[in-house]
Amino acid sequence: MLTTPTGLTTPEQYLLQGQWLHEQGQLADAQACYISILQQNPQHATALHLFGISLYQQQRYAEAAYLLQQAQQLSPDDSDLLSDQGLVLMANGDYTSALACFDKAIALVPTMCAAWNNRGVVLQHLQRQTEANDCWLQVLLFKPDHKDALLNLGLSYRQHDQAAAALELFGLLLQHYPTDVIGWREMAKTLVQTGLYHQALHYIEQALLYAPDSNDCLTEQGLILRHLQRYDEALSCFERVAERQPQSADAANNCGVILDDLKRYDAAQIWYQQGLQQEPEHLDARFNLAVSLEKQGKYEQSLHHYQQLTEQHPDHVTAWHGMGGIFLQQRKLGQALRCYRKGLMLSPDNADLWHDCAIVLRDMQRHWLAFSCLWRALQIRPHFASALNTHGMMLYELHQFEDAEDDFQQALALAPDMVEINWNRAHCQLIQGNLLLGWQLYESRFQWPVLQSLQRQWQTPQWQGEPFLAGQTILLYAEQGYGDTIQFCRYVSLVIQRGARVILEVQPALCRLLAQLPGVEQLIARGEPLPAHDWQCSLMSLPRAFATTLNTIPNEQSYLKIATTKRNKAPLAHVTALPQIGFVYAGNPHHHNDRARSIPLPLFQTLLTFPFAEFVCLQHPVTPAMKHSLSELQVRYPDRAIQDFMDTAAIIAELDLVITVDSAVAHLAGALGKEVWILLAYNNDWRWLTERADTPWYRSARLFRQPMLGDWQSVISEVQQELTHRFSEILM
Repeated sequence: MLTTPTGLTTPEQYLLQGQWLHEQGQLADAQACYISILQQNPQHATALHLFGISLYQQQRYAEAAYLLQQAQQLSPDDSDLLSDQGLVLMANGDYTSALACFDKAIALVPTMCAAWNNRGVVLQHLQRQTEANDCWLQVLLFKPDHKDALLNLGLSYRQHDQAAAALELFGLLLQHYPTDVIGWREMAKTLVQTGLYHQALHYIEQALLYAPDSNDCLTEQGLILRHLQRYDEALSCFERVAERQPQSADAANNCGVILDDLKRYDAAQIWYQQGLQQEPEHLDARFNLAVSLEKQGKYEQSLHHYQQLTEQHPDHVTAWHGMGGIFLQQRKLGQALRCYRKGLMLSPDNADLWHDCAIVLRDMQRHWLAFSCLWRALQIRPHFASALNTHGMMLYELHQFEDAEDDFQQALALAPDMVEINWNRAHCQLIQGNLLLGWQLYESRFQWPVLQSLQRQWQTPQWQGEPFLAGQTILLYAEQGYGDTIQFCRYVSLVIQRGARVILEVQPALCRLLAQLPGVEQLIARGEPLPAHDWQCSLMSLPRAFATTLNTIPNEQSYLKIATTKRNKAPLAHVTALPQIGFVYAGNPHHHNDRARSIPLPLFQTLLTFPFAEFVCLQHPVTPAMKHSLSELQVRYPDRAIQDFMDTAAIIAELDLVITVDSAVAHLAGALGKEVWILLAYNNDWRWLTERADTPWYRSARLFRQPMLGDWQSVISEVQQELTHRFSEILM
């Protein structure tokens, strides 16, 4: 209940007292004075006006509008009253009525700056930005130092990428009001927009001198420091804000972002979770948590948060995009494509989504649909280097090498620091047999962030073919997949011939097999402590060190040997009159091109009906589903005897032939000198070159190629014919 002031009698006394209390911010006491006036005279226009304004200041907009309407009926030509009525209507969201009030006020007093300024604000809400700007320019004609007009017009210019004009206005604001914190802060924000981060830092530091307790300024300082990659200082800013505002989800989210920048993912996720506890619907915290978990490879947890976002906010484009990326990582291509298409329904001009759609369609072997997505992406963003790079890779896969190189060159011109372009160029050169240039470009893999994990922080130099000094030691290490290690370990003997002591580090599953390499002084499993050494080199960099060309590839018939004692223990050691043929129909399911290089089992198993051979499954592990599919073909499964590649090699040594897709077994059979038929997709890996049926890497290998993209049936038919020819003496 309001208390009526005592000692006052006339409306004039109540009015003076009320105005004084109003100015002091004592709104309740001021309202008591206005009520006393209205009790004596319900049609006191000034009391109604001031009472309405006090209610507006208390955000009681509906009551305020009613009182001001009453006052306006009593004083229809009061421009101040009309202007204030417009303010209340604007706060209530009734922009059309508010605009009418400001127009009437200006008609009465054409130089009324407050009405002009607020008219601009209303027009901005109505998305009539040009007219809004004209209003603020009109104010500045009447009063060049009008603070609100300078600020509003500056913000408008910045929002519409007119940074230079915005900086000029904020500069004028600071000239007239040098201690105004908002001016310093908005100047800093505009400088950030132009990329002038050091200058922006100066302005925000000045703002903090005038308002050291401003959390907004401290937050802006943290954002600027992040742009400058001064992450620890930025984190300190955000932590101070979080300490002052422990219930602020924004502050918690900002702390998490910086910790993510510092790759302190666990700590970042704690902050995001804290932000979500404070505000479960906080979009940025939920999204950033999903991204942070994705960076750690915690795909299922990341997917959970993306899904929550899309359920709560079905129009969250970046959540659909992120979820598609997770499914792509998991090789769930159909689900990835659905997510990207959902994102495109919401944002049809999103070039990144079109590009990622193309990536999925390419992996699904739907190249022409992928091309159409890339063309759309480039139509939206003509200088899209990643899209040009992907376009080039697809042309490479279709053996259109000159056009692919043109795309790569265009992409490099746009993004010279985009390392993966040279990585792709390396593949394009190597598959054409241009090995010297290809090996050189292949080294770019160590600078590509996606493959950065392949590179370690070495304390010793990389060997590039230099002469060794007496007694020097080199560490040769496996870098990529099992097949790569088997293929390139052939170079170890060449390094030994140069006079170095060789330490060889390989994957644990290859240790027993590669222990057979002659001359290796020490063999260690990846992950074990590294011995002292003078040089280091990846096995896959050795072809470059030896300047390998097609004519100088070391291709000894069998550079890997299996000890006789091991061969005698092979699980296939039993008497049979039929040829023994090992087979592998699928490679590593996590390989990016697995869908292209692996053959669907129902199609491959038609080979296994050849009646004059016994087939041995070299697939490892063998799933129950696979055994069920092949249950009637009397295939042998020695997988329980396979612990590592040495066991697989012992089995291969007992076989007459190996038939396999592009997999580690193909390299193993070739390295053992065993006759091997390798079935290749049209978009095969660079090492198998193009068109030829043989390979300079393995003398015992024969290549069977798809005649066109996805055509495995032709390959299977050709192999069936060759099986009949190869074992024709059994048929007679």
